[in-house]
Amino acid sequence: MSLRPARIAVPGLRNADPTSLLVMIQDLMNRNIAHLEGGTLADLFALAELGDKLPKHLHRELDRVARAKERELRDLPDGALLEDQLDQLIAVPPIHMPERLRQAVIGLRGGRQLEGNSLLMFSALVKSWEGVEPQPPQPGKAAAANVERPAVPKRFQMPDEPSPRQRARAVAPARPTVAATPAAKLDEGRALWIRQHVIERLEARKEQGLKETILVAATCHNSPFSDMQRSEVLAELRELKREGSVKNSAGRWIRVQRLGW
Repeated sequence: MSLRPARIAVPGLRNADPTSLLVMIQDLMNRNIAHLEGGTLADLFALAELGDKLPKHLHRELDRVARAKERELRDLPDGALLEDQLDQLIAVPPIHMPERLRQAVIGLRGGRQLEGNSLLMFSALVKSWEGVEPQPPQPGKAAAANVERPAVPKRFQMPDEPSPRQRARAVAPARPTVAATPAAKLDEGRALWIRQHVIERLEARKEQGLKETILVAATCHNSPFSDMQRSEVLAELRELKREGSVKNSAGRWIRVQRLGW
């Protein structure tokens, strides 16, 4: 049985729009280089090179990821681990190998003596780039596609027909109404879905939590409601904060753990 970790491949990174990119990269940010497929690693580096062509917060995240992967690449010991990584990069078309990653690979020769298979693979990889200019990605240039959203679960749907109790209320004398808060104006089914999705996301990252931009983008992206708005997600986050279920610190939302949970 192979002891090598399964590598993650995320197709479509090079042409995804910025909002989708935030969602697509969130599971890659803290993954070790040994867990990323070579093409996905190259795409992350290529996107990090785009600078001000991307929103500032997205560029900061990508640059942070690229710097971390540069360190991890340098730290790979000569032998099976390095050979496996070089093998991944050899499989990447040279036109999709960005300059920053090329320089990180070339830097492997600094301060160390590559030998045997590592040296042969390194030389073959560097030679494959000769005369080939890297092609930059084009975020947002993907062809428009029909987004297939999951069906809205029945428990989040509002009933089509009023129940007997609702019909009885309809004929009862009207009571004075109190101005509704923004959260109360939300459709009950949508609000319930948002709260459940947010809690599940934060439960998976109990210690670090998630940046607000990433959490909101992921919630809107994964919503079964095609017209989900940022304002709806933020309203429910504020409501959960008032209830003591989540907290906000330095732009990150974190799940509040309670005794007995």
